[in-house]
Amino acid sequence: MSKTENDAILSVRGLKTWFAADTDAPARAVDGVSFDIGRGETMGLLGESGCGKSITALSVMRLLPASGRIVAGGIDFQGEALLQKSEIEMRRMRGSKIAMIFQEPMTSLNPVLSIGDQIGESLAQHLALSARQRRERVWALLEQVGISDPPRRAREFPHQFSGGMKQRVMIAAALACEPQLLIADEPTTALDVTVQAQILELLKSLQRERDMSVLLITHDLAVLADTADRIAVMYAGQIVEQADTQSFINRPAHPYSRKLFQSLPSWEKRRGDLSVIRGFVPNLGQRFNGCRFAPRCDHANDDCHSTPPKWRQISGDRGVRCLRHDDITDEAARAAAAGAKTRRGGEDAKEGLLRVTDLRAHFPIQKGVLKRTVGFVKAVDGVDLAIAAGKTLALVGESGCGKTTVGKSVLQLIKPTAGSVLFENTELTALSRREMNKRRRDMQIIFQDPYSSLNPRMLTQSIVAEGISHNTDSAADKGADKAATKAQAAARVDELLRQVGLDADMKNRYPHEFSGGQRQRIA
Repeated sequence: MSKTENDAILSVRGLKTWFAADTDAPARAVDGVSFDIGRGETMGLLGESGCGKSITALSVMRLLPASGRIVAGGIDFQGEALLQKSEIEMRRMRGSKIAMIFQEPMTSLNPVLSIGDQIGESLAQHLALSARQRRERVWALLEQVGISDPPRRAREFPHQFSGGMKQRVMIAAALACEPQLLIADEPTTALDVTVQAQILELLKSLQRERDMSVLLITHDLAVLADTADRIAVMYAGQIVEQADTQSFINRPAHPYSRKLFQSLPSWEKRRGDLSVIRGFVPNLGQRFNGCRFAPRCDHANDDCHSTPPKWRQISGDRGVRCLRHDDITDEAARAAAAGAKTRRGGEDAKEGLLRVTDLRAHFPIQKGVLKRTVGFVKAVDGVDLAIAAGKTLALVGESGCGKTTVGKSVLQLIKPTAGSVLFENTELTALSRREMNKRRRDMQIIFQDPYSSLNPRMLTQSIVAEGISHNTDSAADKGADKAATKAQAAARVDELLRQVGLDADMKNRYPHEFSGGQRQRIA
């Protein structure tokens, strides 16, 4: 669906949002971004972690952190210049006309307020409803997003919800006042596939009913293919391609877009090698002399490294930022798997590493002043599984079914009610706390919410080094040179950051200075 500037509900022109803008090396998180969103249209913003997608959305909402500043450009919503509005005027618009579903619901919900109060807060701010009407509206919204028993769940607090259910609460809160523009920043990241489909269908149905416009930010090509009318691809703070969804899927124009399609896993590729984009996203604190994708591009020549590409309109609503677009031979979007090497099947059986038998984790339901136990929530109730060394076991299920509790019980972060957890022939449930601490270096967990997993007061270097300290402490105990051991740990931190696609210089940042995807890599 093509939208002209005249019927655009949101128009962004030459937007530049920099961090530490007053310094000699500002981080150009958003550097000259332009796009329009029409009435009733879904615009997809696609790109990898750290490319500037979320900062673009926060710029539109005027919710930038203190170190961020819009240094150039304009943002018009229904003909009104948002950058000229005061904070009081923006507060009246947020929630009522423009709403946002944030990327991390775990940190977006207030832990000391009930779910019902948090959803009702927006209703009380923008709509003249009685307390009873607000309560009934909250129940209806919870039911719409697939949360059962709304009257009871509305009285509960965020810690009583699973990660996916917290995301649904955020969606309910964003849609409470029926905004004209919804900005959805990775709205289905924490959801299982069945609920993801329900939420996307819900957003589409609400969009049709209300003629609502949507800016959908995601790294998931499948979500955009099923939901978006148009797609804009971001890389290193710039939009490098924009097209209607069908044209983009059938014939991606920019080399970066093509690589994204070639990197998609599929059933046909499960025994082959996926295509990868070599290198990492460049440091946005530098001045770019040429194309920002050139160091990672298979088609780059000398001009690409020395001449910044300008935006080129290919046809109609389609454009690309590439010097060599006309010279590059068109490729099928998903043809990369054709030449992939097939791994040999029938691998030798490997020794069992972990065996879980009849695992149970029951949580008491307590009532009254004396906290009398009246029943149990059987979060895990008789789970058996086994994992061989070097193998991957996938645990799949809907939100709230007990997956995370199984993982925490296996690692003894939650003491199981019953069952056996045998790791390298050692019964973990029988170990003392001290003995268990010694085994923790052999097993790790990546938590669902990276933001709440990282200490906000610690630098990234200290966070990563904390896990290394188990080995360095042992070396120090054996009389090793402490200075040399410390230097080895620092070098190991740099190596680990590079392995997960982060620049080693990022070790001196705090967690809040990273995007959601970058925080996940650190965790």
